[in-house]
Amino acid sequence: MAPCIYGEQHDRQAGRMTAVFEELGFWQKRTLCRKLDKRELGAGEAIMTQGDPGTEFMVLLDGEASIEVDGQSVCTIGHGAFFGELALLPHISKSGGRRVASVVAASDVKVAVCGQETFDHLIDAYPRVGGRILAQAWSLTGV
Repeated sequence: MAPCIYGEQHDRQAGRMTAVFEELGFWQKRTLCRKLDKRELGAGEAIMTQGDPGTEFMVLLDGEASIEVDGQSVCTIGHGAFFGELALLPHISKSGGRRVASVVAASDVKVAVCGQETFDHLIDAYPRVGGRILAQAWSLTGV
């Protein structure tokens, strides 16, 4: 995966990491930032599609996105929201590794993208980060 930000911008990006990562120290955030990819999408573009295989966890860095289930918008999310965890936690969501919702950019957006290996490391190595992610997963699945 390519770094999410290049050069000296790593320091600025690490300092602004979202609340889900607030437990991490500056250097841990900086290291994580290097493992994340950054994507920019335009308004109306699909960030992820319900039913597709899920291989990435994402954090919304800028902009707003609509969460849609079966084609119906269920909520709008903004900066700091994370999504995609359910497909990476099939033992909790019983999703079979598939996306349970679509996420569509409601405005131009920037997302940080975390692959399965880095996601698994986050859950295991940082209990509070993992706890926040798992709490959301449990609340969404009713477990």
